[in-house]
Amino acid sequence: MSTLSRYGEAISLPRAVRFPVEMLPPKGFDADTLETWPKVVGRLEYVDGRLLFMPPCGDFQQDTVTDVAITLGAWVRRHREFVLGTNEAGCVSATPPVRRMQPFGGAPISGPMTAA
Repeated sequence: MSTLSRYGEAISLPRAVRFPVEMLPPKGFDADTLETWPKVVGRLEYVDGRLLFMPPCGDFQQDTVTDVAITLGAWVRRHREFVLGTNEAGCVSATPPVRRMQPFGGAPISGPMTAA
């Protein structure tokens, strides 16, 4: 098996796999020389003599979150009874009405709404 096919071909893994997954270092691998690291879609770390792989996250995640926020933002502007938040916003589960506020502590926007 060539080095190119070993690092260029992705396989599916069962959900029971725990990350990080150890990879076989390519021939000529030197942890201190970036050019010798395999080119993979994901993240690599070299820890205690082991080359560890984690699936991609940061760049793809930020692109996806931005796309979702843009799409939902347009929808929320047409449905003023909903509020859009990002980055660990959590869920509101309250009996009393929740007021939508202007940014930076401004006045309520179009009256109260009931939390779902």
